[in-house]
Amino acid sequence: TYGELGGTLRPQHRGSGNTRTLGLADLGSTVRSIHPAPPELDNTVGSIGQDAELESSIRSIELSAGLDSSWRSFGSTASALDSTWQSIGSPPSVASPTSLGPRSVALPRVSSKVRLIFIRHGHSANKSRSSNTSATPDPELSDLGYEQAEALGLELAQTFCRAKEGDVIVLSSPMRRCLLTIRPAVQRLPLAPGDCLCHGSFFEFACAGTSFLGTLEGSIAADFPEFTTVGFNTDGQWDYRGSSRRETEEEVHSRAERMVCFIGEAAQALSLRPSHGQVPK
Repeated sequence: TYGELGGTLRPQHRGSGNTRTLGLADLGSTVRSIHPAPPELDNTVGSIGQDAELESSIRSIELSAGLDSSWRSFGSTASALDSTWQSIGSPPSVASPTSLGPRSVALPRVSSKVRLIFIRHGHSANKSRSSNTSATPDPELSDLGYEQAEALGLELAQTFCRAKEGDVIVLSSPMRRCLLTIRPAVQRLPLAPGDCLCHGSFFEFACAGTSFLGTLEGSIAADFPEFTTVGFNTDGQWDYRGSSRRETEEEVHSRAERMVCFIGEAAQALSLRPSHGQVPK
């Protein structure tokens, strides 16, 4: 989330060295609702695959190794990651959730470069419904969306053809169109157990509220067994903590802080893993 990170993210540059990857699907709408992306990040957007109509896009940015650390260290082994997922994402708020200006969120220090890839979900089934059919609050993909998801899966499999288990973490929104978009890639990538996550806080802005609390965690776990569910509330619902019928701009700021902190801690844990070889840029 560009504005919330206070300039600690910058466009990914090509170069040499080992890079870990943390993939996130789909944060686009939430990010844009907080602050517009800096113009230099717009230049990193490109079409996936060869289909000119493919709407999904990837934004690659680098998490600087010089970030100040304010949260706990995960230790130096991959096993430390698995034992801490459930506790990530609820650090104390660093600012009032009702303050709408840009705020600084301190992130953990990472020991090596971690590449973040933001992926837009495929074409929604709501956009292809008939005129006499009501929109659903958590739609699947349209036929075009499924084609886009397959194209994305092939593209990411090629991009990470040299990756090994432990090199990549996938973090998805709990929204069905996002899970369905990234699923073909998940089925092709060499993901270690517990490295494919569905987080209850990572839904699009205003897509939850008291009128719709999200698809239940149990239903997601049953329909998408590839994913480990984290960050849902005690009732198994999405992590909406407000009191509005639909999430407001004031409410989304505190959720964005939790999202940023979770990404930062996941990136730190990923950077501390033993090297598994060179991952392509």
